[in-house]
Amino acid sequence: MSILGRLNPLRIVRTADSVSSLQNTVEKMREDQKAMTRELRTITRQLEQLEQRLAGHDKILSAVPHLQAQIQR
Repeated sequence: MSILGRLNPLRIVRTADSVSSLQNTVEKMREDQKAMTRELRTITRQLEQLEQRLAGHDKILSAVPHLQAQIQR
């Protein structure tokens, strides 16, 4: 089939519709990616806060044996 044979109007319209649909899909994917990035940042911040709290708890727990020894004296 020649190049001119491939350029029938119906095929051009279908191709144009496909391009529009693909553009919409790509835009939706970008929006989803931005939302996921925001969620990941939030989760990362929460994890950092949990790690800080855990470190604080570990510090307190490490002092317990010393306090118990003082109480027994």
